[in-house]
Amino acid sequence: VGQFNLHTALPKPVDSGLELDWDDIDTSNSAMLGRGSFSCVHSVGLYGAPGEIFALKQLNLSESNVSAKQYKRGAIDIALEGKLISYLDHENIIKLHGMKKGCIQRSINNAQEPFFLVLDHLTETLDDRLEQWKSDENTVSRLKVKLLGRD
Repeated sequence: VGQFNLHTALPKPVDSGLELDWDDIDTSNSAMLGRGSFSCVHSVGLYGAPGEIFALKQLNLSESNVSAKQYKRGAIDIALEGKLISYLDHENIIKLHGMKKGCIQRSINNAQEPFFLVLDHLTETLDDRLEQWKSDENTVSRLKVKLLGRD
């Protein structure tokens, strides 16, 4: 395996990074999925994909316990996260379905229409999957054989 060259150009982004506006987001059945220092995640729909559920990760301007410098760092992080995910295409990696259209700089400072990413909605965590596998005798046996070469 060759050594990774830091000067190698990135491949073109996967063609899933649609630019979206808040008008494209269906929040009628939205539920909070999680919260971080600079963002919150809700389940949402997209009017262009009826029946599908996505995770919307948005900058959270209401966090009063962070400094402007910390908030700006969080904004940069979420924008870079979107950019990075747009280059990845693998069944075990969350997919980017869209991000806020327009200037990121304006979205960062706009409490009415903050910057967001639309990602796959995960129905289970790794812990959930491991618990499921533990309870499934056949899966445990197959994993033992695969990993250890024995029953």
